Order: sequence, then structure tokens, then C-alpha cells
Amino acid sequence: MTKLLTQSKALVDISAAEENQIEKFISDSDDSTIFHTIIWNKIINNHFSEVKGSCRIVFSQKGGRICGSYIFYLTKSNFLFNSLNSSLSNAQTPYGGPIHRGDQLVAKELIRESENFWGIQKFSITSNPFSEIKITGLEKFSKRILETVVLDLTVSESDLWKNLDKKTRNQVRKAEKSGINIEILDTFNSDLIEMYFHMIEMTMGGISNSRKSFYEDVINILSHKKKLKIFMAKYNEEYISGAIILIFEKIIYYWDGASNKKFQKLSPNNLLQWEIIKWARENNYESYDFVRIEPEKLPGIAKFKLGWGGKVIPYYKFYK
Repeated sequence: MTKLLTQSKALVDISAAEENQIEKFISDSDDSTIFHTIIWNKIINNHFSEVKGSCRIVFSQKGGRICGSYIFYLTKSNFLFNSLNSSLSNAQTPYGGPIHRGDQLVAKELIRESENFWGIQKFSITSNPFSEIKITGLEKFSKRILETVVLDLTVSESDLWKNLDKKTRNQVRKAEKSGINIEILDTFNSDLIEMYFHMIEMTMGGISNSRKSFYEDVINILSHKKKLKIFMAKYNEEYISGAIILIFEKIIYYWDGASNKKFQKLSPNNLLQWEIIKWARENNYESYDFVRIEPEKLPGIAKFKLGWGGKVIPYYKFYK
């Protein structure tokens, strides 16, 4: 029987060869997302002060081949690292947890290794909608149910259109009749980035310089790796709405959106989403994850995401 070897390293300390092997393992795994990748977590590790430099990876091997991967962050309170988090909602990283391809022995070993850090008192692991619910090693954890909306893109365009709710279809038509055009970009120049930041400020009430730097790295690094597309709605030569889509294998993610409130009545966000859906289907993507809904806390956003005909899919936050 081949021995299972598991080790833990700071993410910045893994070799290029290890990184390539682990990234291939993650890409080939059905239970992974872009938020499990090393490239994504290196960006997070460089930008958020509460976790900067604290990202670690546990990985398992059998016969020299990677068979499990688990990236997490050690966070501080009172100057001590006492919390372990796999997923960081404040860093727009909704999913995390171990990748193990259904091998429960590997899953248990990844969890066990992560629990070996001295002084850790709190653990938080968020799964993803495509992973198995049962993970050996989490039996003693409490569990909270979260929800996202995932749209099946493998059906015909006419079926996708029929599955939109009536109000959503009407708003798409309204935006089309108003003369809004949608542009698909692989990257932003500095002027477009500033324009997008201005729309975020209008949407969210502000954006810090550190958050701007984070967005710039996400856009520049992931677009270079063909893991990101930007969709922009234009009206009378002015950009009035935008969305950043992350790409991982056969899945796309609605990672971020912003709009100019002055043009809300034209429904640019609806046409933007419809063009994203059509583009994704034409390019053979199979699923569109709208990334978390909170109907009680953010009912308007939940209603918007539910209007596109997707299914509500549960995923889980394990904690202790």
C-alpha cells in the first residue's frame, strides 16, 4: 500500500515544481474553485493586512503524486495567531476548504495537519457548492448553511431566455431598446480602472487605496492567465455599468459588479448579465455561479440573482 505523505508550508515557500503540481491537481478536481488556487491565494496573501504573509498550504502525496490540497489563513487577535480561516469574505473569497477528490482518508489527514498549529482556538472552513457535504475530520465542527445561485449553461439559448423571470426579461429588452451596448474586455487601461472605481464608490459609498491595489492585481494577474473577463455597459459613449467575471475550468463566477446610479432606470445591469450568460454558453462554459445570496440581509441582490433562472445551491461553513 502506497504511504500517504502530508506536509505544511507557508504558501510563499513552496517551490515552482510543487506549485505546478498542486495547481494541476486543483484544476483537474471537480470539487475545486478558482478560490482554491495558489494564484488566487497569492494575491490575497499580498494584499490584506489581517492575513498578510500568514497563508499556508497543506498538501498530501501518494507515490510522489499530489492527492490533496488545503489552503488556509492564520489570523490574529491580541497579537497572537489564534484563528484558522479557509475562505475570507472580506477579501471577496467565498469558498475554501480541502480538495481531496472524495478520498476521505486524505481529507481527514489535511484537516488533522491544519489543527497542529500551536495556539489556534478557532477554526472556520467554508466549502463550495460542488464539494461533498461530508468531509471526514469535520464531525466535531458546527455547521451553518449558506446559499448561492448556479445557472446551468448547457441548455439552449432559447431555454435560458424562457427561464428568466418575466421582470428580468422585460428589463433586458428595455436596456436593449435604450441603445446600451456591451463591451467584453480582457483587461483595463488606467482610465477604465479609475472609471470602474468611481462606479464602485457610487455603489458602495467608497473604496480604499489598498482595495484599489487589490482589484488592479486581480485584473492584471488573472486576465494574463485568461481567468478573468470584464463586461462593460456603454450608453452614449459613457461606461455606466460593469462586471468582473472570474473563470475556472468550465465555471464562471460573478465576482464583482458596479454601476452609475444615474442610469439605473435603463437597466444596464440586466443587459450586462444576459450578455455574460450568452457569451459563457457560446464559449462552452457549463455553469455560472452568482456567488452567495443572503435573502434576509440583502433581499434586493438576492432577488436580482434569482431572476436568471438558476438553482439555489447550499454550501456550508464549518466552525468550532
